[in-house]
Amino acid sequence: MGLCTGELWDLNVTWFTSTPDFTPCFHKTIIVYIPVLFLLLSSPLEIYFMKISRRRNIPLTFLNGGRIGFTAVLVGLSLAELGVSVAEDHELKPVADILAPIGKAILYFSVVLLMVGNIRFGIQSSGILFSLFFLVAGLQSITFASVVRFGDIIHQVYSSELFYAEYSLILVVFLLHFWADPPPASVQLDDMREDDMSNENASFPSRITFAYFDRIIRMGWKNPLTLEKLPKLSLRERCSLVFPKWNKFWIKEYTANQKKKKSTSILYPLFQTFCWIYLSSSFIQLLVVLFQQVTPQILGFLINFISSDEEEWKGYLYMSLLVGVNLLITILNSQYFKDQQLIGLRMRSALTCALFRKSLRLSSKSRKELSVGETVNLMSIDTQRIMDVIMSLNLLWSSPLTLGLSLYSLWAYLGPSSLAGLLVMVLIIPINAYLSSKMKKYQKLNMKNKDARMKAMNEILEGVKVLKLYAWEPSFEQQITDIRLTEVENLKRMSYLGAIQTFIFNSTPFFVALASFTSFVLSSPDNILNADIAFVSISYFNIIRRPLNQLPGLITQIISATVSLDRLNNYLNAPEVSASNVTHYDDGDDLAINVINGNLTWDKESEPVLKNIDLKIKRGEMVAIVGQVGSGKSSLLSSLIGELEKAGLNTMINVLGNVSYVPQQAWMQNASLQYNITFGRQFNERLYEKVIDACALRSDFEILPSRDMTEIGEKGINLSGGQKQRVSMARAVYRNGDIYLLDDPLSAVDAHVGQHIYENVIGPKGLLKNKTRVLVTHGVKYLPEMDNIIVLKDGMISESGTYRELLDRGKEFADFLIQYINEEEDKMLGQDTDTIEDVKKELAKKLGLDKLEVELGKARSRSSGAHSNISGYTTGTIERKIQPLLKEKPVFKVKTFSVFSKGVVDEAFVKNKSIQDEKTPLKPGKPGGYGGLGSKIPRKDAVSGYSGGRQGKGIRGGGDLMTLEKVETNAVANAVYRFYFNSVGILAVITIVLLSIMTQGLTIGTNVWLSVWSDDPDSAEASIRNVYLGVYGTLGSLSAATVCISALVTAVGGLNASSILHNRMLAGVLRAPMSFFDTTPKGRIVNRFAKDIDFIDRSIPMTFSALMRLGFSVVGTIAVISYTSPIFIAVFIPLSLLYMFVQKIYVATSRQLRRLESSTRSPIYSWFGESISGVSTIKAFNIQDRFITEIENKIDVNQSCAEPNIISNRWLSIRLEMLGNLIILFAALFAILGRDTLDPGIVGLSLSYAMQITQSLNLLIRQTSQIENNMVSVERVKEYQNGLPQEAPWQTEKDPQGDWPEFGEVQFKGLQTRYREGLDLVLKGVDLHISPGMKVGVVGRTGAGKSSLTLSLFSGTIEIDGVDISKIGLGTLRSRLTIIPQDPVLFSGSLRMNLDPFNECSDQQLWRALELAHLSTYVKTLNQGLDYMISEGGENLSVGQRQLVCLARALLRKSNILILDEATAAIDLETDDLIQETIRSEFKSTTIITIAHRINTIMDSNLVVVLSEGRIQEAGPPDKLMADPESKFALMAKEAGI
Repeated sequence: MGLCTGELWDLNVTWFTSTPDFTPCFHKTIIVYIPVLFLLLSSPLEIYFMKISRRRNIPLTFLNGGRIGFTAVLVGLSLAELGVSVAEDHELKPVADILAPIGKAILYFSVVLLMVGNIRFGIQSSGILFSLFFLVAGLQSITFASVVRFGDIIHQVYSSELFYAEYSLILVVFLLHFWADPPPASVQLDDMREDDMSNENASFPSRITFAYFDRIIRMGWKNPLTLEKLPKLSLRERCSLVFPKWNKFWIKEYTANQKKKKSTSILYPLFQTFCWIYLSSSFIQLLVVLFQQVTPQILGFLINFISSDEEEWKGYLYMSLLVGVNLLITILNSQYFKDQQLIGLRMRSALTCALFRKSLRLSSKSRKELSVGETVNLMSIDTQRIMDVIMSLNLLWSSPLTLGLSLYSLWAYLGPSSLAGLLVMVLIIPINAYLSSKMKKYQKLNMKNKDARMKAMNEILEGVKVLKLYAWEPSFEQQITDIRLTEVENLKRMSYLGAIQTFIFNSTPFFVALASFTSFVLSSPDNILNADIAFVSISYFNIIRRPLNQLPGLITQIISATVSLDRLNNYLNAPEVSASNVTHYDDGDDLAINVINGNLTWDKESEPVLKNIDLKIKRGEMVAIVGQVGSGKSSLLSSLIGELEKAGLNTMINVLGNVSYVPQQAWMQNASLQYNITFGRQFNERLYEKVIDACALRSDFEILPSRDMTEIGEKGINLSGGQKQRVSMARAVYRNGDIYLLDDPLSAVDAHVGQHIYENVIGPKGLLKNKTRVLVTHGVKYLPEMDNIIVLKDGMISESGTYRELLDRGKEFADFLIQYINEEEDKMLGQDTDTIEDVKKELAKKLGLDKLEVELGKARSRSSGAHSNISGYTTGTIERKIQPLLKEKPVFKVKTFSVFSKGVVDEAFVKNKSIQDEKTPLKPGKPGGYGGLGSKIPRKDAVSGYSGGRQGKGIRGGGDLMTLEKVETNAVANAVYRFYFNSVGILAVITIVLLSIMTQGLTIGTNVWLSVWSDDPDSAEASIRNVYLGVYGTLGSLSAATVCISALVTAVGGLNASSILHNRMLAGVLRAPMSFFDTTPKGRIVNRFAKDIDFIDRSIPMTFSALMRLGFSVVGTIAVISYTSPIFIAVFIPLSLLYMFVQKIYVATSRQLRRLESSTRSPIYSWFGESISGVSTIKAFNIQDRFITEIENKIDVNQSCAEPNIISNRWLSIRLEMLGNLIILFAALFAILGRDTLDPGIVGLSLSYAMQITQSLNLLIRQTSQIENNMVSVERVKEYQNGLPQEAPWQTEKDPQGDWPEFGEVQFKGLQTRYREGLDLVLKGVDLHISPGMKVGVVGRTGAGKSSLTLSLFSGTIEIDGVDISKIGLGTLRSRLTIIPQDPVLFSGSLRMNLDPFNECSDQQLWRALELAHLSTYVKTLNQGLDYMISEGGENLSVGQRQLVCLARALLRKSNILILDEATAAIDLETDDLIQETIRSEFKSTTIITIAHRINTIMDSNLVVVLSEGRIQEAGPPDKLMADPESKFALMAKEAGI
């Protein structure tokens, strides 16, 4: 018994015949066994997919039921074939006749089992079963063709009738696999929508062709895409799944390395997390590399076919193989790139989440060293670099493999001559190594420059109000410009090296070919370069060219990624605050706070700031912490929330209970006022109402546009200092914690408001009466009610006890009280004076009256002269100054005018017809919903459809402050391209186009010359051969040189444009009015200066360069193919229309996806910056997890735009390459049809170009789309350059000369102002005259318009010394006035720069200003003196020292008008006293306008102005106003206890 009755393989039957077929034995064995073997190998993988499936129990339908039923019938037919075979009258049956039907029956039965398993385990479409039936249908088609031609007389089948039935069912089952089963019944509708992007509801053919994405493409083509229309992010891409996987490996590695005292790299955890999916995609890349090696061989067969007399069917076979292999490469490549990009996306998500988490754990030292700007760069640029390099990393092994396989194949054609090409490649390696090392060096410098620029930009945005008030914009603009210039110069150096690399890699394939061909034809006269050898070799050289062309980009990416890797590693390995700094044990001893041997430091390398602290606070106690400036009060509170490090081995801090923390500087979120109070907790209306009344916020709600639903700007920009502090207090109270740490919260509010809060919140009868309260305070009047008072001095507890106990001891606490009396005695009025008298009596009892007077005298002598209040005038001076005023203008009520203030209202934003607002309505949402914050007030981001919500009372509308980021919906306008090309320079653009034309012309000339050479029968003659070689070498070398020059001109021109665009955008932003900064999240501005500028720096020049090269390459290819086969033009026209159509519908979608991706990135940066600024509060409230969840939601929203963008690229790619395969098909078909008239060289030239056009056309369309996507960055930059409202001119011809204002006379005439267009007036017809040298106090309730009145001096309709300020330049105006703002803003840089950014003052002047500001002694103790480096935000100076620096600035300017905007509201009494003393002595003759924080501070002013609802209610000398008990001022004074 043999296998078959005949032979298994017979070339005479299969190849050397005009009617090819396989032997009957082949039909019954190989064609049957291949599917069985495939199923045997792949079924374990199918079972694995079932095991890991999340779904179960797909409902039975006609679709899956039909597949199972028809496959079961196939089992029956196979058994029938077995019966027919057995029934045949043969004594000895061949084995194949028995095994074939049995094998098929087993095959189909196994398939039925797998189909049932798929239904059971929720596999909606099986790729393995689809591939199996594709294979079975394809193989059985061979048998079907044989049966059709010959019937069953040759016994290739058992029965033609049975076979026809079997073949028909196979086709039916195969077609049924083109549709996926419905999702399991257990899958909810929302989950189905979530999984749209994960392909689980799509069939396998739909997945490999990305047909499931057609819906999004159609949607984007018809209407602009919005977030609501996009599917939700697939589950496997979400941070909640991606980050924990990465973090598990990171923690394991980090813990192990900590023990070894080594830093941990992110690489190993990334590899462990993504290794399997990365290896699977790498396997796909391996298949692509192998299949690519086959196409030149098939090309060789086709060229030989043209010049031979082979049967015509072989030509069609070669054509089919060529198209089929290219189609397979297309499908594999698309899957490979999709997987690689999604891996990169997941890595970026994991790293961004890790960076945010790390930022919440950084130690104080780390936070000072790692600026917010640097961290934004890590999130926006460095994570992107890691993502980019991942997508190209397989080139490291695939490129050498491709080179090796190609050279091996070339050996068969060129023999040892192919080694000449290998030698060229080896010689290039050291050159590349040197260039790479230099580029790495420049890349490190580049990232440092970016960090410095973004750090400076962040600080400018943080302190932009101060910049504008001081007219410092030019100085800081120059700083940014200088950093940018250094950055661009460094990028240009990288471009020069990149151009050299481009030349090397573009010329390498040509020089390899030249060296190989030269060696081949010169090594032997018998070696003739014919068409077969020439163009098959050229095809292999083109295969080599692809990885070599990508290597420069890969090397650049690897260098950038290496630098980014180091930066990310440094950040993630930075020192953290130890979780063991504070414990939370219940020792059962009724202690809420227990500190033992507390030696604590901000930095382990520095001396302790708190020493030998022993502190025990019982539950429910109210404890005060007092002490002089710098004694460590705030540090002690910070230590209780874990911010300080232990400096002693025996130090122990235990805090038992939930902590509510009120910092000295209130932290606000960009959310509604109500959300800032509830802070994400469940809304409890009863508690909420109690809290707002106790914290005196009810009256503020009444004046806000949408009451408590009013949106609060970043850093609380639209709230006063007092309001912010009260909101901060309300937030802590609403939390209903166990322990309250209150860092001097009453200093920033009016005295009567502070008393109200103390009585209703903090004090023995307040809401917190049963809570543990630790209060840092300078208010002596609160101390008698304290359960315990801690006195700090030099970081140590000098004494503690009750108020009475401390008085009796008469030690440090007595000194503190004496200092308090000395500083406050002249300031206090009314009830406050009673407090001082009571303290003096108590001290007199303890010390004796005589000793008390002696001690007070000593304290006064330490101050330079007698104290007065901030207006700087004694009573006698007041009387002399005020009498003339009383005669001119008695107490009056002011009339209002309807005159509209000129130059005050901001210009409207420039409208763009293609712009629509991306809206997120403030409305309640489902608590805990995806993308939300649980049950809390929604925050407004540019993320439509993803806002969270809260439960509780309805939200009142109209409270929006932040503008919504604008997202273009139409194509990028031609004006944007003109805008960019004008920046590049018309000459540079023309040069680039001409060089691209020259490059392509030389390339075509090189290949045409090779075609002519290969067809010349006389080319073996030495003279002719040498001419061919010489011309070929010259043309190729010139082509490579033009590519190099073109790349250099494009890169440098692009950088010049980027530099211009950056500087103009910077100028546009700095010249925007404050309303723009008030209503625009900082992250949105940072996004443009970070990510968009990075795109313009790098991506746009590279994309334009590739676009030019590919565009002319496609034109040249079409020209060559059309020249060889003119009929091809008839095919090319419809194909080109199809290309254009595909490109058009794709660009409409991809462009919008890119815009959405850009706009959803800004909220990530805004949330990050906001969270970092409030990290102490977040940690104290122990709500890190909620903030982490929110940033993960924002990242997911951003990824939900990035993922479809990736899929859309693949959707385009596979369709374009399929159209490209049609070009190969028709080029080969026309070559076969014209074999009698075409030369082999021409056919080789045509087909080699056709094989390239698939990739070229694909890349061309992608680059066309990519350039439009990248031009979105230019569009966004252009918006900020030309589309922002601008302030009045910086200088005008009417600017006053000399020392204006010489006298300081101010005249308000019917002044009306509003913060920005669309809002109500805040000043409504103000008439006021201020004489030269007058001291004016402005008072009023919150929102009365006090700050608006003073800020209008810097822009508005006012006359100063007779000059209408609306007619002069803003720069001139602001530089001639002086202000000491409430918030002391400093910038990172030297102390000298913070005092004198224009470098106009001498060292002597600077030291004099510091001396008058009482800072010179401190500065002299610093090593660098005036060059001492201030950290970001002035973190290395105390709040008081920062305010004194602001005083020094005012002293340096010394203009005749000084504005004090509640300058001493949030500082301690000692600093307040120093500022008052200096103002009194140095600004004697200056006009001073003071925003009164405490009414008693302006009681000795010449003039008091009372504002209410934007109008002057009354004005006059304070004693006159006080004399009228019905006056507004008198009533306010009475409320304040005066």
